[in-house]
Amino acid sequence: STSINTSCSGQLSSKLKGYARLSFQKKDAFSPQILPELNLVWLADSSRTMSFWLNRTIVYPSLQARYAAGVPAWGNPRLDFADYIHGGVMMAAHPGKVAISASLAMQRRQKQILPAYDGERVIYTNQSTCSVLVAEAQADVQLNKVRLFSKGQLFQVVSPDLYIVNRPHIYLQGFLQYHLLAFKNDLNAQLRLGCSVLGQSKGALPFHAAVSNQLVDIKPAIYPYVHAILDYGDADIFFAYDNFIDAQVSYVYGYVMPQLWFHWGFVWHFVD
Repeated sequence: STSINTSCSGQLSSKLKGYARLSFQKKDAFSPQILPELNLVWLADSSRTMSFWLNRTIVYPSLQARYAAGVPAWGNPRLDFADYIHGGVMMAAHPGKVAISASLAMQRRQKQILPAYDGERVIYTNQSTCSVLVAEAQADVQLNKVRLFSKGQLFQVVSPDLYIVNRPHIYLQGFLQYHLLAFKNDLNAQLRLGCSVLGQSKGALPFHAAVSNQLVDIKPAIYPYVHAILDYGDADIFFAYDNFIDAQVSYVYGYVMPQLWFHWGFVWHFVD
């Protein structure tokens, strides 16, 4: 992959900071991207902040999108570049041991390159202008041995096409974490019980298309998990038991998340 970046930042006033960046990225088989970005952060006081951001992404058609031979879609040599504009505002507060935040963002997509089903075959095409509105709220409460985290997202798509954004309209995530023991700040055990809740959404047929006049409903689903972590110095041993109710969960139609699976592992942290 190749990346070229240039950026600048500074203190604009006693409570206002600014950051600007221009980057060019090219990763493996993906098409190159140009990303100008602007961020402003307003510090109301030591526990409250407000952020504004605006960025633009210009995506050139990849070789696959232009010349693919039907896997996963047929190429289209007449593709134009895609143009995305993304902006939003976020407010955050940290009163004591509680951290809360809320954000509202919108992305406007022009000529987005997606595989579309035209009734005969799936082919890469430039789509009509589409806007996506995302509202998010998050709360994180940390006490002596207990941590409660919750997060919710709401997606609203404004598009003349039948289907473009393949994601649930509502996505909720949360967990309750308990610290079982501590010994001289070196040995620590954590037990986490959480779940993700995916609201109803729609998928395109066939499943490898993103835009189609044939849609299928994806039912709401719950994906619960139990994680246990044992920390000692720079070493972690973790155990995870995911989807223990053996639910059929699809965030994107055609790709089912793992069912009722157990995994474990060992992590050594070389850098703090």
